[in-house]
Amino acid sequence: MQPITLTIPEITAWLGSFFWPFVRIAAMFSIAPVIGGRQIPAQIKIAAAILVTLSVLPLQQAVPEVAPWSAIGVYITAQQMLIGLVMGFILTLVFAAMNIAGHSIGMSMGLGFSLAVDPNNGVQVPIISQFFSITATLLFLSLNGHLALISTMASSFEYLPVASEGIRPDGLWQLIKFSSIMFAGALSVALPAIIALLMANLVMGVMTRSAPQMNIFSIGFPMTMMAGFTVLIFTLPNMLSVFERLMDESFLVMLEVLK
Repeated sequence: MQPITLTIPEITAWLGSFFWPFVRIAAMFSIAPVIGGRQIPAQIKIAAAILVTLSVLPLQQAVPEVAPWSAIGVYITAQQMLIGLVMGFILTLVFAAMNIAGHSIGMSMGLGFSLAVDPNNGVQVPIISQFFSITATLLFLSLNGHLALISTMASSFEYLPVASEGIRPDGLWQLIKFSSIMFAGALSVALPAIIALLMANLVMGVMTRSAPQMNIFSIGFPMTMMAGFTVLIFTLPNMLSVFERLMDESFLVMLEVLK
């Protein structure tokens, strides 16, 4: 029985077939919402990236037989990292739209002083923005967004194999155009509530002018909060439909960027 012998090119090819897909997947996990949140330990992210990498190994095409520590290997590593970061960033824009909508509604309700720490970003945001962030996270999981993200990542090795030409300029232009959806989505969610609260403030302004002896601070603030929470109840169904639409558009943009 002859001993098994391995050559240096074979070893480097095996290392590259695991290392470069791992870099792409780990980069996506580091920035993607929910999966890449700061509340999730780095050890869990690395373990999840390893498991996903092992599951997509049979799907990827042959990788170049170059050492990962060579100049070409470093270029390929940076290329895979960019692909993963772009995929995670596209989905982050959807959650950013929900956070901006919640921030705008919270400020209009007079709850700008009521702050909570956003676990995804590690910054203080109004409590309504935190509520929208939690709701978006639950919707993301209920819609199997995490599974769709992993499936899209597996498809990325078909559209952009390791050591291919990478993301083309027109793909980056698609990303730039999609970034405007962060503001458009936030506006479509928050605009009805902002208009309703603006009308409530106008009514209180008229009441103050007609009855100057009325204490606007003791009456206006509770009225604004009551109007805000009432409008928020009617705003949630619109938020659900907008979030689902933005999720679908984000995955379509991912495929357009990869093609």
